[in-house]
Amino acid sequence: MVYKEIKLIDSEKIFLGLKNTSVFILVLGSLATILNFIILSFYDKLGLLYLKKKLSFLKTLKISALSFAVSNLAGHTYASGGAIRYLFLRPLGFKKKEILLLVTLISLFSIFGLLGTLFLALLLKVLFVVPIQWHHPLILYFSGIGILMFFLLYFKLDSQKEKTFQIKNEKILLPQKNLSFKGLLVGCLDILSLFLVFYIFLNLPDANFLSVLVAFILASFLAFLSQVPAGIGVFESSFLSLFPHTLPQKENILLAFILFRVIYYIFPFLISISYFLIQKLKTLKNK
Repeated sequence: MVYKEIKLIDSEKIFLGLKNTSVFILVLGSLATILNFIILSFYDKLGLLYLKKKLSFLKTLKISALSFAVSNLAGHTYASGGAIRYLFLRPLGFKKKEILLLVTLISLFSIFGLLGTLFLALLLKVLFVVPIQWHHPLILYFSGIGILMFFLLYFKLDSQKEKTFQIKNEKILLPQKNLSFKGLLVGCLDILSLFLVFYIFLNLPDANFLSVLVAFILASFLAFLSQVPAGIGVFESSFLSLFPHTLPQKENILLAFILFRVIYYIFPFLISISYFLIQKLKTLKNK
């Protein structure tokens, strides 16, 4: 769908839009990206609290940022992000099981964030009659009820002592209610700060802010469900389907997609890969 949309737009206008993007917008978008990666590091911080392990804030930020820089683009956070964390944490004395628990908790809290912000989007849609192009309102209502029931059930289980769930042959203790609430908060802040990055690049001053927010959250959730790495294509096509827009606005939206992908996904990924290459070269040089 994105390809079809691009074909309808003059490519020269897109390139001209990229060329005319102000340095201020690029810097602002980059700062919002840094803010998001700082927020992401609190997933790791909460995981360390759960394991009763301590790492300095800067070391936690470094490990988290390099891990998410790879997993955000490569997808499958549990595998790709877990592999990067394993490289850093094993030399620090972490056991394999502890790293597994850490990555499991990060994945759990990130899903909390998706569900929490999805519930927020559905609530905004109902309370403020936010205009989005969705033709099956009952699905939204039942989804909101389902999310609410999920959290009520989870926190009810969480209030019981020594409640566990099992992954393969490993029994995992549910985090305490206080930690779970913090995980939900971090997850929501993660999605909202990610939205901030996108909104900075979206040059649509006349657009309904809540429409952009709700469409972004729904598109992000659909991209997550698709399990496509970084939701590439799925997020863009979903947003274009959900957000009411005109043909002139479409040019700005496509431009925002490109800047969003480059600044938030590609640049951090390249920085992370460059870091590992430099470390590998240093290791080879010292042999």
